[in-house]
Amino acid sequence: MMNESLSQANYCRVIFDLEFQEPFLLEKGMMLRLRREFKRVSRTASNDPIDQAWLETLLEPDLSADPFARRLYQKPSPRFVLKPFKEENLDLDAGDQFSLEVLFFGECGAQISTFCSLLRRLGRLGLYRGEGKFELINLGAFDQAENLSRVPIPDDDRPAVSLPLRPLAWQIDSSQNLAAGLRLRFETPARLLSNNKPTFKPNFHDIFPFMLRRVTSMLYTCYGIEMVDDAQYLVDRVSEIETVSSELYWHDWRTMEGDKWQDIGGIVGIIHLGRIDIDEVLNVIVMSSLFHIGKSASYGCGSISLELAPR
Repeated sequence: MMNESLSQANYCRVIFDLEFQEPFLLEKGMMLRLRREFKRVSRTASNDPIDQAWLETLLEPDLSADPFARRLYQKPSPRFVLKPFKEENLDLDAGDQFSLEVLFFGECGAQISTFCSLLRRLGRLGLYRGEGKFELINLGAFDQAENLSRVPIPDDDRPAVSLPLRPLAWQIDSSQNLAAGLRLRFETPARLLSNNKPTFKPNFHDIFPFMLRRVTSMLYTCYGIEMVDDAQYLVDRVSEIETVSSELYWHDWRTMEGDKWQDIGGIVGIIHLGRIDIDEVLNVIVMSSLFHIGKSASYGCGSISLELAPR
């Protein structure tokens, strides 16, 4: 059953406005590879041990002190999720702005302050492989009504800011109409690895365990919540859900690495599910749209959008 403490879990939906200082072709595939760029920034912060420690904790949260939890859940992921932008490529000139959307889970305030420091450092180095220098010029957050409020950017004089919180329980409650049937759209490649091998043609029964693993791990990492009593029970019940149609396929997004092209491969497309009468399964699906699934989920891969299926 769903843990009641989920009602105490909140998250923030934050917008970071970046102003580019030089012409730059921003490709969607670059955004999916920001993990390496963020790591590079963390290494350059060695002249400031305190800042470096905060950056390292942001990017690699500490393992749980509970040995049982370390066996049960995935290695902790960052407590943030980068949301992909819609366009394939953006041809930016000096002075053009780009809005980076990020979801933060758990203790949002300290994370957002550290993330601002991360972006300022990255802006001086360049967004991708030393190119695309930018400045962080604005910070905003959406409330439950999707109103965007601008807030001051944290700095040494103002180390923390107050941002509107969005309850996870509200997100779930507002999505209950999807139980009548929904379409899951995989917007960025979801790299689902089983025995270290990619899953090329999954059905929903194959996908759901990845959703469940990601959701339960993030809830434990961010909030200390153990969401379900019997994970295998939910996995078994998924076979009761009808797959009306599936248009999932493997897709490689290509991006330049030095003088070579590298692929970012994963599942994209749409899967249409029939009625979902199991509340816990629907809740996992809804939270997967926030957390993403698969490899590099925190950095924009495995992004899922949900919509009510037409009758």
